[in-house]
Amino acid sequence: VRSVLTALVIRYKSVNDHLDPVGAAFLTVWSINEMIRLYLGYVANLKEKVPHFAGFFFLTVLQLVFIIYQMGFQGKRLPIDVILGICDCIFIVGECLIAYT
Repeated sequence: VRSVLTALVIRYKSVNDHLDPVGAAFLTVWSINEMIRLYLGYVANLKEKVPHFAGFFFLTVLQLVFIIYQMGFQGKRLPIDVILGICDCIFIVGECLIAYT
């Protein structure tokens, strides 16, 4: 989360009057989604609740869509966006593979 906030500050310091509203909306939804996703994963792991795990898995797939958008479809893209996006994708694909087995 800290690295995403750093990228956000760097991106919007270099932009004078133009803010990408879609990128800001995606970042807001991504942040809320991440908090809910981590909570569902935590509860599903501790209490072994299948519905919470299903919610965690669905939000993980949705998270992957947000990360792919940040990596390649933003208006103003920084190299740190691609680097962090690749790292996040690797972790999320690893989570899905480990959770499925």
